[in-house]
Amino acid sequence: MDLMDNLMTLSIEGVWCWQYTTHLQGQLPNLKRLRVIKPSRGPDISTEPSRSFMDKAKLEILDLSGNSEMKILPNSLSKASSLQVLILDGCNELKNVAIPDGLPRLLKCFSLDGYGPAFIRAPTVELPLKQERPSIPATKEGASISKISLESFSQLENMFMRGLPNLVELDLSGTAIKTLDFNTMVLEVPMLKQLFLLGCEHLRAIIWSSKDSFHLNLLCIDTRAGTGHPRPCTDPKKSFRLEVHATVVDARLLWSLWHPLYSHYAIIKDVYFNIHATSAVYNGTIESEVAYKEKKIDMYGDKVSLSQLVQADRYSDVQSMAGDAPMLAFPKPLTNNLDRHIEIAEGSHSFESGLYDMMNFFAESLHVHDVSTSAGLPGVHWEFLRQCRMERCPKLGEVF
Repeated sequence: MDLMDNLMTLSIEGVWCWQYTTHLQGQLPNLKRLRVIKPSRGPDISTEPSRSFMDKAKLEILDLSGNSEMKILPNSLSKASSLQVLILDGCNELKNVAIPDGLPRLLKCFSLDGYGPAFIRAPTVELPLKQERPSIPATKEGASISKISLESFSQLENMFMRGLPNLVELDLSGTAIKTLDFNTMVLEVPMLKQLFLLGCEHLRAIIWSSKDSFHLNLLCIDTRAGTGHPRPCTDPKKSFRLEVHATVVDARLLWSLWHPLYSHYAIIKDVYFNIHATSAVYNGTIESEVAYKEKKIDMYGDKVSLSQLVQADRYSDVQSMAGDAPMLAFPKPLTNNLDRHIEIAEGSHSFESGLYDMMNFFAESLHVHDVSTSAGLPGVHWEFLRQCRMERCPKLGEVF
């Protein structure tokens, strides 16, 4: 029994994997590395929770490669609070990567290779190398999984997904990923339609594959901290081949949008985007502008209308120079963004390097406000621009 208490690594491979583990219930309290690989004879652990003992608090590495009969992950996995590596290579019958009580939040590495299990197992907290993986798929069908959600794994930075012909949605919101590479990290996902990268404050680039062909219809990015990963609202009355919702702190990330916007969608009218470059940190308690104005009405009484307050605040710098000209002399601010909209706000980093070509080739409406740079906007052709709005940019040298 002392030997079982001190055991830190357990690897079982072959026919009777799960039958052996049923005799270990309640034991192995110090287990850190568990591998149950390629069982060729049941049971399906997803339907027999009593046979699953993956609830070890000290478990760091779990390798279930080749469990071809497993359809869902066992719920006991949620108790493995120290889990850092989850390998599901060859688990091609999985319907999704989720469990009711949630996966452990310390997860750093994730692998789901539809080609099958790797030949060599890494002894440390890392994923198998490329040369250790199979070079051809084990089956023609590949994995059946259609949705993978790794949302809120704040330490996840290394992953490998391949041979997932039915994958439609991938959610990596809230992860620590810096570069999402479709050449080395996510491969052969021809049906991928929706990609979510909300709250990914470390994200710096998306590298699209030049070999794999897939056409997203929804791409959502938000690199601000503390957003809570709310998904943007879409207009059900409008239908586009591609919708992009992007709020970025470093606008150089927007170079990564060229591939889906330009390469795959030649008909620009079929594309919708709302791009916002800002350094602002999301705060769910921030008042809306209307609520703030309503409070000012309460302060000043009913003598001033809401629309007058909005205009007076918005053009107060102009009013100080022009005197007490009536607000009706200034045009009413534009409020409706068009289908291809770009907004540049206070503190956005390197906006001049990442947005100019998008303005040139795509933008229909532009809103620049609270920008302290003295650099003017580029001398672009403005092929599609129909609406332009500039506010509180005291150092802006020139607009056009």
